[in-house]
Amino acid sequence: MRKRWQQLALGFAVSIIALALALRGASLDAFVQMVHRVRPGPLALSLILYFAVTLTFRSAIVVSLLRSLKRVGIAIAYRYILIGFLANNVLPVRLGEIVRAALLGLRVKLPMASVIAALALERMLDLSMVVLLTVAASAVAPVPAKLKVAAAVTAIGLLVLFGVLSWAVRTRRPLSNMLPSWVSEKVSGFLGNQIQLFSQGLVALKDRRHILTAAAASAGLWISMIPVLNLRMAAFGLDLPAGAGLFMLVALTFSLALPSMPGYIGVYHLAVVFSLSAFGVRREEAVALALLFHLLDVGSISIAGCIALAVEGLGWKSLTGLGSFSSRKAEP
Repeated sequence: MRKRWQQLALGFAVSIIALALALRGASLDAFVQMVHRVRPGPLALSLILYFAVTLTFRSAIVVSLLRSLKRVGIAIAYRYILIGFLANNVLPVRLGEIVRAALLGLRVKLPMASVIAALALERMLDLSMVVLLTVAASAVAPVPAKLKVAAAVTAIGLLVLFGVLSWAVRTRRPLSNMLPSWVSEKVSGFLGNQIQLFSQGLVALKDRRHILTAAAASAGLWISMIPVLNLRMAAFGLDLPAGAGLFMLVALTFSLALPSMPGYIGVYHLAVVFSLSAFGVRREEAVALALLFHLLDVGSISIAGCIALAVEGLGWKSLTGLGSFSSRKAEP
């Protein structure tokens, strides 16, 4: 309990500091002007591209990583992604991924630990793409040295982690056996069983076709996000080079990894202001766009997440208590 309160306090502090830095130079007039400048066409197209293409790619990743355990419909994976995103918007300490793993596991009758392992592989693929995008972004705008260092450290860590997990899965070596002896001796009962179930969720690493399909979908996901952001900027009258979307995507990805309040308050705004300022957008306009982009993202995802909850027969309590499904039978 104490650790959770510490995490909450840290997220609150980071969000407040980031928001204070981002909102310097904020102007109500600039905000109103940006609202009046919006072009519905490009804005609607950016939303369609995100929900129809980007999130479909993410659903395909989940389907591919779980294929060796169970065939999961892409529509089911899609809805639980939305539910997880909704949970991140309303719950502290990024509980959305845990909510998604628990509810998706219940839905398709897979152990939560196995689903968490598959989603961990999903995040590792995401990080791999972010490293590559960071290298590409450095060609269109100056990337801070600390960001380059973070990308390099991430790349090394991913190589080691992928190698160790792949070796463990292919040799069928229990993960608990890879722990120090004084730890593995204490891993038994419930905890030992959960580690075993987690290991089963990594089985996609044994199937080259499934992991390559997931990697290809991950590449499609991240590449599709670039025109989503470029269309959004164009919708508000910004005439920026195509690389601006790539640069903003990298900045957002690293900033959203920081602890923050629900909905990524503060860290999201700071990343958008930093990205737009790098391409010469005036400070007051950048701040106004950061506020509008955040409202657009949180609002659209929350609405879609609520629809997904309703379609799955789930209530708000399922986000916090991981409540049971409605009386209809869960599909295998």
